[in-house]
Amino acid sequence: MESLFASAFGEDLLNVFEYSPIAMAAIDSEGRYIDANPTFLNTFGYSRDELIGLSNRVLTHPDDRDATDRHREALLENRGVLPRMEKRYISKSGEVIWAITHVTSVWSKLNQFKFFVLQIQNITEMKRATTALMESEARLSARAIASRDAFWDYHHSTGEVTVTPRFWEMVGYDAPEQVTVADLYRHVHEEDLAEVSLRYKAHVDSRGAVPFNIELRVKNRRSGWFWVILRGLVAEWTEEGAPLRSIGAVTAINELKSIQEKLINSSKMVALGEMAGGIAHEINNPLTIIKGYADLISLQVHKGAIGNDEVIRMARQISETSSRISRIIQGLKNLSRESQESDFRVHEIGEILDDALSICLERFKSSGVHVAIDVDRSARICCNPVAISQVFLNLLNNSYHAISHQEVKWIRLLSRIEADHLIVSVIDSGPGVPGELRSRIMDPFFTTKAPGEGTGLGLSISKSILVAHGGGLHLDDRESDTTFVFRLPLVPVDAI
Repeated sequence: MESLFASAFGEDLLNVFEYSPIAMAAIDSEGRYIDANPTFLNTFGYSRDELIGLSNRVLTHPDDRDATDRHREALLENRGVLPRMEKRYISKSGEVIWAITHVTSVWSKLNQFKFFVLQIQNITEMKRATTALMESEARLSARAIASRDAFWDYHHSTGEVTVTPRFWEMVGYDAPEQVTVADLYRHVHEEDLAEVSLRYKAHVDSRGAVPFNIELRVKNRRSGWFWVILRGLVAEWTEEGAPLRSIGAVTAINELKSIQEKLINSSKMVALGEMAGGIAHEINNPLTIIKGYADLISLQVHKGAIGNDEVIRMARQISETSSRISRIIQGLKNLSRESQESDFRVHEIGEILDDALSICLERFKSSGVHVAIDVDRSARICCNPVAISQVFLNLLNNSYHAISHQEVKWIRLLSRIEADHLIVSVIDSGPGVPGELRSRIMDPFFTTKAPGEGTGLGLSISKSILVAHGGGLHLDDRESDTTFVFRLPLVPVDAI
C-alpha cells in the first residue's frame, strides 16, 4: 500500500518519515490512524495493518483521552501547531508509555484539512527515573523529619548553603532568603568556631581520611545554649583536589550530653574508689616522713646535739614532703570536681599526667608494679584537663587490674609526635585481650573484670572523651604486649 506521506510529500520526505528515529504517525479529523512509520509501530507493538483505522483513543491512556480530544479539536480550529502535550499511551501489550507529543495539522492549497502529523518522543525511562528520584527524596525527607536532624549542603564555588527547616527550628529563627555560612556560624558559640575550622581543614587536607565530627554549642533564641554534634564530609572534589560540595547533619544532643556527663562523673568516682588504698599509701608515707623528722628535731634539740645546718636540712625535707602531700590533694580535687566543657584551655600533657599519677603511683609501687614513663611532657594540647586526666586514670587502672596477678608487673607510658597529633601508648605486661573480645572492648558496660570489680564504662567513656577532643582511642593488635593507644591534636607552636 502506498504511504500517505509518499502521496502527500513525495519520495524525499517519505524517506525522512520512514527512517526517522522519532515515532511519527498520521491521523484523520476523527482521530483514526491512517499511517505510521516503523519507529511508531515498534514503539507500540502494532503492525501497519493493525494500526490503520484504529482510534487514537485506543492507544491513549484512559485518564488522558478527554484532554487528547480537546487538543485535536483546538488544532482543527486554530489550523496550526499547539504547544506540545505530555501524555500517556498504552502499547498493544498493555505497557504504559509516557511521551511528549507534537501535533501539526496539514491543510491543502484549497484550505481543506487533510490530516494530523504526530511526532512522539518516548520519555518512559526518564519518567521512571524521575518518579524513583521523587520517591527517594520523599523517603529521605521522611527520615530526616523522623530523625529530628538538620541537614546541610554547601557549594564552595557559589557560597550557597541549603539547610533543612529543622535547623531553624533548633535555633528559633526564621530562615533567611539566602543562607550563607556566616548565617549559620552566628548561632555557634564563639569558643567553638576555631575548632570547627580546624577540624574541617583537617578533613579537607586529608582528602576525607580525617572525619569531620565535632560537638559544639548552638544558641536557641529563647532557651539559650544547647549541645549538638556537627558531622559532614566533602562529597564532591574538583580535578585539582579542592572541595566542591560538602554535605552533613546537625544532631541535638543536650539530653545525651547530660547523661554522658553523669556517666563520666560516676565512672570517675568508681576509679577513684578503686584506688582509695593507693591514695592512703600516697599520703601516709610522706606523713610518716614528716613525723619522723619532727620527732628527730625535737629529740636532738632536747639533747642539745643538733646544729643549725642539720635543722635547716630536716626542715627542707619536711617542706618538700608537705608539698608532695599538697600535690596529691590537689590532684584529687582536680579529678573529683565536675568536668565543664568550657574548661578547654592549652595545657602541657605532663601536668595532666601528674594529676593521675599522684593518685595511683604509690599504690603501684607498694604492689610491686614498675612504672616507666617516656612522655614528651612539653607537648601542648587544647583540652579539658580533668577529662584527659580521667583518661590516664582509667587506662592506668585497667593496666593495674590486668597485671595484678602476674609474676612480672610493669606499665609503660610512651609518647610520640605524628604530623599534628600527640600519640600516647599505655602498655602493660598483662595477659592481653582475647581475640574474640577485642571488637567489644570499647562497648559501654562490657568488662573483662570479675563481677563487682568494674562498671565496663572506663574504656567507652575514655574513647568518647578523646573523640570529643578531636582524637581517638584503640587497642593496638600489632603489639605483643597489651597496648592501648590514644591520640590528641597538638596545638601549633605559632598558635600559643
